[in-house]
This record gives sequence, structure tokens and C-alpha cells, in this order.
Amino acid sequence: AWVTRLVGAARAPAMLAAYPADKYSGQFALPYVIGDFITDSGMRGLGGCTNLALARNVARQAPTYYYQFEDPNPPAGSTPPGYEVRASHGLDTPFTWPDSPHMQLSSSRFTEAQRQLSKEMTRYWAAFAKNFNQVVPGQAAWPRLIADGSLMSLRPGGQSQASPVAQFAELHKCALWEKMPWVLD
Repeated sequence: AWVTRLVGAARAPAMLAAYPADKYSGQFALPYVIGDFITDSGMRGLGGCTNLALARNVARQAPTYYYQFEDPNPPAGSTPPGYEVRASHGLDTPFTWPDSPHMQLSSSRFTEAQRQLSKEMTRYWAAFAKNFNQVVPGQAAWPRLIADGSLMSLRPGGQSQASPVAQFAELHKCALWEKMPWVLD
């Protein structure tokens, strides 16, 4: 009923096929599917295909650098036991500002691999602010986003790397979302 209300009766079957309720198992299976749907659609401004479309449009006018935060288990506020928050909206902020008083609750729980990612992210942002260029010696090159190019996949433990935009678009089902109306629940 929720999906039908968001995309209409004619489009709902395609969306339910793309986001089946049984994709995950366990007590949080359905919230995970709903999270995928919300993220991929970009509804509520939470990433996915609408952000990529915006970045591609901006990239036609100005140098644009796009990233995907890919920590599968970042520290989060209070969550139910057993719930995997994953790389949810805003959970990259403590990595960029780990010493901020508002971020220390999360950053104090970083693993060693997450501390390394935090240092990398801080260096990227500082280099960009200082030089308008996020080249950091010893770290993965962060390419400019162009229509057929790459984005930066920020991953813990020194695993950050450039990744094809096409891979991001496939992961988030952007071809399907391009055919859908804007979802603004």
C-alpha cells in the first residue's frame, strides 16, 4: 500500500519486483528493504539517483567531485540491538569532523579501519578547502565526475578507491528511478 501510494498503481508492480519484501531475512528485513527504496529514490534528499542526477547536471557546468560513503557498519546513535545501520544518511559526518564535540560520541567508537578512513576523509576535505583540489599524496586519486566517469568510494581500512558511476547507478537502480515520478513522501 505504501509503494502504491508513492508511485501509483500502474508503477507499483515494477517497484515491488525491484524491491521485494523478502530480499533480506531477520527481524529487520522489511526496514532494510524500505531503506533501500528510500535511499535509491532520493526521497527526502537521502542520496541515491536524484543526487547522482544533480551531480551529473552540475558536472556539465563546473568541476564536480562525487563520493559514496561505504562503511558497512559506522557507529550510530541508539538503534535497536542487531540492527545494521549501514552507510546511512549523515553517518559520514563524524568521519569528517571526528574532534567536534557533537561528533565525539560516534567517533570515539571508531574501529582502527574507521579511524584510518576518518583521517583520509579529513585530508581530502582539507586539501580541497586549501587548494580547491583534493589530491592527497599516498591516498587514492579522487576523479572528477563526468557523465561516463567515476566517483570516489570512501571505504574503511585504506580501501577507498575510484569506482565507475555505472556501478553506482546499477546498485541504486537508477535506470528504473529515471522512469518514475519524484517520490516525496
